[in-house]
Amino acid sequence: MKCKHYPGLINILVVYNQAQAVSPIPKSLTSLTENRYYSFSDNVSLPLLYISYPTVYGMHEDEAALDVFSNVIGNGPTSLLYKNLVKSGVAVQAGASHPCKELACQMSFFALPNPQQGMALAKIEQVINDTLLEFEARGVNDDDLLKTKVSIETDTIYGLQSVSGKVSTLAHYETVLGNADYTSQQVGRYKKVTKADVMRVYQKYIKGKGAAILSIYPNGQKQYIAKVDNFTLPDVNTPPQLAQLHTPIMKNVSTFDRSSTPTGQTHRWKCQLYGVAAFKMVYKL
Repeated sequence: MKCKHYPGLINILVVYNQAQAVSPIPKSLTSLTENRYYSFSDNVSLPLLYISYPTVYGMHEDEAALDVFSNVIGNGPTSLLYKNLVKSGVAVQAGASHPCKELACQMSFFALPNPQQGMALAKIEQVINDTLLEFEARGVNDDDLLKTKVSIETDTIYGLQSVSGKVSTLAHYETVLGNADYTSQQVGRYKKVTKADVMRVYQKYIKGKGAAILSIYPNGQKQYIAKVDNFTLPDVNTPPQLAQLHTPIMKNVSTFDRSSTPTGQTHRWKCQLYGVAAFKMVYKL
């Protein structure tokens, strides 16, 4: 019977427990002063326009209101984007979303043009901009707010039906907030959103702000792009040089005598003791 892995595990855990706590880096918001246009070709039959506004970051106080805004303006057949783009025949598909990561969120709009009405993405961009102005003039209806809140709460409940959904939800909240049991509070965030909140975040993060506007066009048909590129992607083949960090290396100090090999009953008891010690350190018993 061998237990050569236990001493190494003990040493790693000791070093981990003695390590200095790292202070979290403050999160910051990003915005664009003007639109950035970029395009590329692909093996597709229809071009696509994708507009993305940088907004907040995950679990920000305005995240819930921005989610409600994206749902009101671009989710479902009663949304403004569906009415102005799909129902009118300008596009075959359109929508909006507000995906969030721990450090950044983005308000995104997309549309695929209808070939029967032309495939110029500049027309799609204009309709989306006009839809935002229509939303600003119309505001948020009571029905819009109720439908959105019910939809978000329903999606949250359905997301917890499977074991995978439960695990993903618990892991996400534990990682981001340090509190796995946050589902009820998360639903409560959306219940508190008011019509004034939705209009406020629109004015703050969308109106008059710059966006990243991506045109994807079929091979050889660049005439369909929304506008000539005014942004160049960085060359990933030549990354910028980073300054060297002079971080002292922590020495791994061990008191285990590896020059002698325990045998018999003594060896067996030491293995068990190492295992119990490792278990206690991992689970902090």
